[in-house]
Amino acid sequence: MQGWERVKTIMDRENLKINPFSKKIGLTNNVTINKILNDKRNPQKGTLVKIADAFPQYSREWIIYGTGEMLAKDAPVKRTTDDIIADLTSMMQQLMEQNEKNAEANKLNAEANMLNAKNLSRLLDEITGKDVQRPINKKTI
Repeated sequence: MQGWERVKTIMDRENLKINPFSKKIGLTNNVTINKILNDKRNPQKGTLVKIADAFPQYSREWIIYGTGEMLAKDAPVKRTTDDIIADLTSMMQQLMEQNEKNAEANKLNAEANMLNAKNLSRLLDEITGKDVQRPINKKTI
């Protein structure tokens, strides 16, 4: 792949037109990039170094020399809005399911506590031999 093609590839992958791309790599105008693309020229090494500095997700070796892998080994993964929405939707679903489980567990705990209170009251009555009225919630289980 020629140098001009690597420049075009990066621009396409980053969804950048000539002016924003030129600004991102530190050029004051778009003449250099226009000539590279329109005339299919090989960029000067200095221009390629600027591109490599501005786009660390691409391998410097690939940008400057056209060898090796296109993406840097430690390149950050670029996530799309759809990816993020899908992840958030999945997380919300998991939270809703967990909330339902927690609500059910809370209900069961409340019922168990009520049974424990009733059993303790009966046990106290047996030990003391008295039928002592204690405040117990009369909620049916």
